[in-house]
Amino acid sequence: MFQQKVRPHLTYPEMVSVTGGYPWESGSQFDRLNLLAVELGLRTAEWCPGVGTVLGEKLSGFDLLSHTGAADHSVGWDTGSSGRHRRPGGRAPHRRGGPASTGASFEAKVERWAKLLAKHRLADSGIVVVFVVAPRPDKHVQVKEVAVAVRKAVAKATRAYPGVNFDRTADRMFVAERTSWFPEPRHVDRSFLTLAAYKPSGPADQL
Repeated sequence: MFQQKVRPHLTYPEMVSVTGGYPWESGSQFDRLNLLAVELGLRTAEWCPGVGTVLGEKLSGFDLLSHTGAADHSVGWDTGSSGRHRRPGGRAPHRRGGPASTGASFEAKVERWAKLLAKHRLADSGIVVVFVVAPRPDKHVQVKEVAVAVRKAVAKATRAYPGVNFDRTADRMFVAERTSWFPEPRHVDRSFLTLAAYKPSGPADQL
């Protein structure tokens, strides 16, 4: 679709700004995930004064974000059979985040992020992670219940991979609720301007 209908109408600079100079690829993700991520990225770029750049998924692999130039095989994100780097998921403003769902695969993803952050110092990578809980509008799901489950998964992972005392993993993994940032259509809460979010720090019974 892109190559046939969009690419012929773009100048070279426009094409590079859209693709980052990488080959165009189509994925199997649901459109909802992509639309939510793009919308959040655009709102972040427009309204959050502390954010200098918003990156799409193609430029959000850990190898690029960490300036290592290579995949980190120790955390389970490496080169698959297709020869392309598998990406942890989500998109990147100055922090990476994306609509989250709970379950075994989600908990495994959270654990891999915690392991990665514990291994790579903030001063070297500049990476922190935000999981954004975004409920489906066509399903009656209690956002608070899902957010609690996500926070528990993050807290569990940070206990398993705590990092070091001067660079704790718990200080670099966050959970936010999209409905808290955007409580109603055409409304934005002031907490979004600073990307306020929960993190599993503090006493064990009062994270």
